[in-house]
Amino acid sequence: MNYGKISVLLFIFAFLVQPVSLFAQTSKSDWSAVRSLEIGTKISIETKDNRKVSGRLSGVSETGVTIATDTGTQTVDQTNIRMLFRNKGSAAKPVIIGAAVGAGVGAGAAAGLLGATGGSDSTNAILGKGIAIGAAVGAGIGALVGSRRKVLVYESR
Repeated sequence: MNYGKISVLLFIFAFLVQPVSLFAQTSKSDWSAVRSLEIGTKISIETKDNRKVSGRLSGVSETGVTIATDTGTQTVDQTNIRMLFRNKGSAAKPVIIGAAVGAGVGAGAAAGLLGATGGSDSTNAILGKGIAIGAAVGAGIGALVGSRRKVLVYESR
């Protein structure tokens, strides 16, 4: 058995399942991140006086944000914002993406294993099991990554 190929495949799999947020090193105290949010994005704000405001972003200025809530429109000054979060949508999307990536990696790993061992009489069964196991692991990782319902966009210093 060629352990070098298997090691390379495991390394590629481990790299592919890393959340993108691990590679991004952006400052959370940069107001331009708030300004780049699209109007209508669901956001949550925690103020310095411990109030919480949630709704859809109506506007962003140099000095604050306007948010449409169930009770009307509110403006919160930037100086009063402790943390601003973007609320994520459905958790199904990361699960589906994870399952698809996992199925591909599982198929590649099974094919690599078959190639390294000279093949088998039950190639289809081995490939099927590799795809199924990869999809299950990928869906689980997608569920873990997608479980964060809020993403920190801005935090005052």
